[in-house]
Parts: sequence; C-alpha cells; structure tokens
Amino acid sequence: MVDKAVELGIEVLAITDHNNVDGIATFRSASHNRPVHIFPGFELSSSEGVHLLCLYPPDTSDDQLGRYLGEFGIRDTSPSPGLATKTLSGILEAVHSQGGIAIAAHATNDGGLFKVLPGQARIRAWQDENLLAIQIPGPIEDLRPDILPIVKNQNTAYHRAHAPEDGLAIAVVNAKDIKEPQELDHRSATCWIKMQEVTIDGLRQAFLDPGSRVRLNPKEGEFEPDEHMEIVNVGWEGGFLDGVTVH
Repeated sequence: MVDKAVELGIEVLAITDHNNVDGIATFRSASHNRPVHIFPGFELSSSEGVHLLCLYPPDTSDDQLGRYLGEFGIRDTSPSPGLATKTLSGILEAVHSQGGIAIAAHATNDGGLFKVLPGQARIRAWQDENLLAIQIPGPIEDLRPDILPIVKNQNTAYHRAHAPEDGLAIAVVNAKDIKEPQELDHRSATCWIKMQEVTIDGLRQAFLDPGSRVRLNPKEGEFEPDEHMEIVNVGWEGGFLDGVTVH
C-alpha cells in the first residue's frame, strides 16, 4: 500500500480500521524514511450507528490508541462492526478532547450521518462544532438535491453558524475504504489538502479553511490548482536590513 502511495505521489495516509488499530504498526514501519506520513486512528460506529473516522497525531502510540478505543466501549479490538457506547455527539467531543479530529464517514451512504439520523437528531449532529469534515464519494455537485444545499450552508434549518466563509458549511473530503493498493488509483480515494505541517493542528486548520486548503479530484482530467498569487521574493531598502533579499 505504501509503495503504491509513493508511486502516485500520495504523501499522507489515514489508517482507520473499524474498531481496530492492529495494522497501524505495519504502516508506520513501511513508511519509515519514505515520503509518506501516517495519521493513525480508527473507525467507530456511534451508539446510533453513525460511522466516524477518528484521526490522531502521527506520534500517537498504538497503546494509546487502544486506550482511546476503550473509552468508547470497544474492548474486543479485533475488526468488528460493534457499536460504541457513546453517541455521535459524545464521540465528537471525546475525540476533540483526546487531541484528534473526527470526520463523518461516507456521510451520504449506509452508516453515514445523512442515512442514519432523522430530523432534529440529524440537524443537531450536523451543527456540532466538533464536526469539522465529512467524507463523500465524489464531487460536491453530484450530491443529492436535498443534501447539496445543506453542504453549501443554504438550508436554513441546517445552518452552521461557525461555517467557513467560502460557501460551504463544512470541509468536504473524498476518501475510500482501501483493501488493495490499486484502489488508490480511484479518483474518489484521495483529495488534496494543503497543510503547513503534517500534524493534527495542520489538518484542523485546513478543515477550518477548506476554500483555500482542500480540493477534490476532478471527474476527468488532471487536477489543476486554482490561479493564485505568489510572493517570489521580499527585499528591504534602508534600515538594518537594507539590501537584504529573500527568495
């Protein structure tokens, strides 16, 4: 898997098996001294059945991850579909306090927030300030007509007061359950995230500013960055730094 990531130029992998952290050590070892960073974590199902991806700082130990699983009532850490003892809101709050980030997994499909929760429960979950991102299977514009206005923060009932100022209610990412390396070739398996450093804080900052830091792959063709301005050098005239130029 790491070999394929290197081949494709993928620099970050999130390892989130369901209720299980046993495979993380293998990925850490395979990525050692290679241009691939690992966000360790796991996938949980809340007590309501909503799937969440829980990501933690790269240096979080496997033992600590196991203890975090225990805090969610997961004692048998073999891969399983068992439910956590905490609600979705409780998981979001706990992961935040643990120093991690929770993402609503496959939000529009089975086990996803929009499929599992009805009415006011869905609205409360959507508006939770600790929910920073959702995972969807393709482009934002391909979302169902009833979901697209929610994601664009245009549905007043679902309005997120703390939404980014870029026309979205929340950061949106593409990701995919990967079982075989070749599945990384699929456009919906990856997305582009700009982080100053590969840290949880860097990821959190990207999710708080998705308009400039998160891009999904196009349906066709190659990804082309938006036009933007760049500072190519800075120079000083006069004073202590007179004549200094930084490129």
